Amino acid sequence: MWKTTYREIRQSFGRYAAILAIVALGVGFFVGLMVVTPAMVRKGGRYLTSHDLYDLRLLSTLGFEKDSVDAFTGREDIKAVEGAVSSDFLAVDESGKSRVLVAQTLLEVQNQVELKEGRLPEAADEIVVDSSLFSKDDIGKTIQVSDENSEETADLFAYDVYTIVGVADASYYINYQRGSTTLGTGRVSGFVYMLPDGFDTDYYTELFVRLDQNDRIYSDAYKAKIEDLKTWAEPIAEQEAQKRYDSLKADAQQKVDDAQKELRDQTADARTDLEEAKQKLTDGQKELADGKEQIADAKKQLQQAKQTLAQKQTELNNGRAQLVDGRSQLEAGQVQLDSARAQLNAAIAAAQSAGSQAGAESVCQGADPASPGGAAASPAQLWQQLAQLDAQQAALDEQRNQLESSEAELTAGEKQLAAAKQELSSQEKQLNEQEQKLADAEKELADGQKEYEDGLQTLDEKTADAKEEIADAQKQIDEIQEPDVYVLGRDTNIGYASYENDSMIVAGIAKVLPFFFFLVAALVCMTTMNRMVEEQRTQIGVLKALGYSEARIMGKYLFYAGSAAWIGSVIGFLIGSTIFPTVIWNAYKIMYHMGDYELMFDPGLAAASLAVALLCSVGVTWLTCRYELMSTAANLIRPKSPKSGRRVWLEHIPFVWNHMSFLAKVSVRNVFRYKQRFFMMVIGIGGCTALLVTGYGIKDTIADIADMQYEEVQLYDMS
Repeated sequence: MWKTTYREIRQSFGRYAAILAIVALGVGFFVGLMVVTPAMVRKGGRYLTSHDLYDLRLLSTLGFEKDSVDAFTGREDIKAVEGAVSSDFLAVDESGKSRVLVAQTLLEVQNQVELKEGRLPEAADEIVVDSSLFSKDDIGKTIQVSDENSEETADLFAYDVYTIVGVADASYYINYQRGSTTLGTGRVSGFVYMLPDGFDTDYYTELFVRLDQNDRIYSDAYKAKIEDLKTWAEPIAEQEAQKRYDSLKADAQQKVDDAQKELRDQTADARTDLEEAKQKLTDGQKELADGKEQIADAKKQLQQAKQTLAQKQTELNNGRAQLVDGRSQLEAGQVQLDSARAQLNAAIAAAQSAGSQAGAESVCQGADPASPGGAAASPAQLWQQLAQLDAQQAALDEQRNQLESSEAELTAGEKQLAAAKQELSSQEKQLNEQEQKLADAEKELADGQKEYEDGLQTLDEKTADAKEEIADAQKQIDEIQEPDVYVLGRDTNIGYASYENDSMIVAGIAKVLPFFFFLVAALVCMTTMNRMVEEQRTQIGVLKALGYSEARIMGKYLFYAGSAAWIGSVIGFLIGSTIFPTVIWNAYKIMYHMGDYELMFDPGLAAASLAVALLCSVGVTWLTCRYELMSTAANLIRPKSPKSGRRVWLEHIPFVWNHMSFLAKVSVRNVFRYKQRFFMMVIGIGGCTALLVTGYGIKDTIADIADMQYEEVQLYDMS
């Protein structure tokens, strides 16, 4: 029997290979699709575990104090709790190109990066950058924090320029998406990691918690642990966020109170200074008025002195004129006196020398000063006249002395007047200088008054502005809302969630497509074995007549179909466990960076696929052989009688039936005569068509998503 079976396999190897191939194809697709999801999950889990991706991410709208980390270390199953700072910012490279990056803290334990080139940061101004955005050639270049960032964002960074020292992948960003932002184009282009000292903050923007566990990611056990961890961590996070809120509010209120006190003190000091300045202005105005009054009095006295000097000058001028007239008269009298003395002396001399009385008389007559042309005088008269002349000379000398004395007095008066004029001129100059100083003082006083008024106005304005700022600050403090706390698991990480979704998509396909392949395999096996059994009907009858049991006869066909199914299952399992997952993983590597695919051979899946393959082949063969083996050997040896022909329902429609050809009528009758073959053909063609439509449908669905999203849903180009 075994020789017959082997001979049958060799003689009908095409039929045998068809069963083997369809089973291998079905098993291959089944195993390939079924193993992709657990293999992807295992690969992702190993990658995330080796890089210690966080299990819990704690966020607060106000951040956390740095000592808040200690509050989460109370559980034994916690591996690490670390605080971090992250922020989106506008960065400018050396070429001047600006783009949005997200800065993350490089932690000691969690969210590790995988270096592709270069090294990890060692200094606070060094960074490692995104491998999907930068390359090896960018190592050594710098990135500048753009001036277009808000003050709040710029203050987070300790430096303005950072140096690239490495290129890496990050477990926090396992896919190509880096998130959205309110900066720039609204899309984050890449990430940078820096040491904690690269940030200039005294608080954490987020906390990361890592459990000490190795549960499979996306599993119910892992999700249950995370839910339990969330339940434990949420009240602590709220408490720490409230502590941060109370601290910020208290500090802000203290600053406002200090500002109010400082404002009051500065306002009081400024008003005191202004009051002192005002008093000085009042004193200055009084002094200015007194000075003006003194200058007016001095001007009046100066004017009176000028008038007095003018009068004195007039008197001196009159005295000088009188002195000149007196001197002229004195000189004229002196001339007359000298002339008379000369005549008298001549007459006396002549009388004494000649003794001529007539001459003497003539001389005497001519020498009479009183009457020079009078009668002749006696000698006694001549001496008397001489005495008179002496008296007159004495009078003239007296007058001369008086004139000289008057001239001396007049000269002294002129000197005194000149000195008085000089003194008056000096006083007038001093008065002018004092008047100028007074004018300058008045101007300074006016400037001081204006400065006082401006200072008072400025003080009022600054006081009002300060009060308004303090009021705004107080309002902001009053409006500070209590922090919102978010306790997030990995499922909120876009890469982690997308990876789960993509792996589940393959799992969803695996629930549908293999069914069609196994259905087709079952139909192929049924058709093949049914035809084989019908062809060997006589041989089965002979074997049965020779005494072979039905079990041995059926075993031949079961081995024929079962061996093909077994070999096909092994080949399909190997192909499905290697080729299909590798192809799918390489396709997903465009979006994810977690290394190369790791082969996964699932014994349970191998057993299940073998069982299904044997069920589809051996089970169908058993059903087919069982019907034939129920007949006797004599009936099996005789040819099988054809099925009785019957009229089909189309024959009752003469308009259609009469216009059909002979072969068409035969085909229609065969369809209704061999219903099993007809339905198997319909189901097979339908299944294959469904597979084709499904494949193209998935392709069209994925290909049209972007066009529909950005041409029908989101119609804007910029926001």
